[in-house]
Amino acid sequence: MSGGGCLPSGDPSNRLPIYTIKKSTCKPFVSYHMASENRTRIQQNDLLLHEAVIKNEPDAVREALQRPTDVNCRNNYGRAPIHWAASRGNVEIINLLIESKCDIEAADKFGMRPLLMAAWHGHLEAVKTLVGAGACLAATNKKQNDLLQCACSRGSLDVAEYAISLGAKVQTSDAAGDAPLALASRAGHTSLVELLLQRGSYIDAVNKVRY
Repeated sequence: MSGGGCLPSGDPSNRLPIYTIKKSTCKPFVSYHMASENRTRIQQNDLLLHEAVIKNEPDAVREALQRPTDVNCRNNYGRAPIHWAASRGNVEIINLLIESKCDIEAADKFGMRPLLMAAWHGHLEAVKTLVGAGACLAATNKKQNDLLQCACSRGSLDVAEYAISLGAKVQTSDAAGDAPLALASRAGHTSLVELLLQRGSYIDAVNKVRY
């Protein structure tokens, strides 16, 4: 992906989770062995849940959630199932995970929360669902990109309009000093540029490198 967006170049959005089984201190050996087996089984169930969400299969997600599993289990990039559901825009799966008490404010290693993931991928209904569930509208990632900036980076006009309707500020700058207008114009999203100018963006604003 190009610079200035929410995710770094080469983001591994299609990789499957990786888990590490930690040793238990349970004693005697029989208890240790049983605890280890239970933990391994749960981690296998966690993997099944991730795979079901990644493959966009609601029925498989339901089945995985009926087993002993951690709905907030993370892969090696810090992503939980709710991140994958948000990135795919599957509202049905998002609701299943929310009903199972997932953490909708979970941040991955890039600081991306589910709401930002949904905006980055242009999934308006997913954004609305997460907002309705109480997702923080002021959340930013490690580049300080917020909901509107994620939408502008990827050219999602409808998500940008929705973010502005919720009070997103068109003059907010990220860590590099880029406002939404700079992100949209640099990526060639003319309809977004027009929207931002209509909403009061400064056409002569510059970032930290005077660009």
